[in-house]
Amino acid sequence: FPSHDKSVDIDLSSIQVFKPEDHSTTIKLTDSLSVMMRYPTIEDTQQSGIEEGGSDKQNTESAIKMIARCIEVIQDGTKTYKTKDFTPEEVVEFLENLSQSLFMKIMSFFSNMPTIKKEVSFTCSKCSKQNNYTLRGIKDFLHHDVS
Repeated sequence: FPSHDKSVDIDLSSIQVFKPEDHSTTIKLTDSLSVMMRYPTIEDTQQSGIEEGGSDKQNTESAIKMIARCIEVIQDGTKTYKTKDFTPEEVVEFLENLSQSLFMKIMSFFSNMPTIKKEVSFTCSKCSKQNNYTLRGIKDFLHHDVS
């Protein structure tokens, strides 16, 4: 927010959840291979180890581990594998063995998952400037800095 205003009150009951129409927790990778996902929790994102200043390699490895934690079931033909029956390393290995195009299908799950969104408009109390912002995702609602 502008240097004058540091916070804005938001009516939490007015926040909306946006979910793309074609979004599903089941991702069909091939005719015979699919995965069933769960949404990451705040704990998942905190444990991911992804850091703003971190190296690309470190953040990629951390992201793959978080993605692996979000896969609940792997369906291969008529066989169903619950990932809780495997080690985290085995699930990461499954991901690492996917082609880039199949891995990108899984990544699209995260980029298109439901999110909270709120348009915020306010007038600065010091300079009278009108401000408009779109808050998306939980982080924006807890701390939003546009300076």
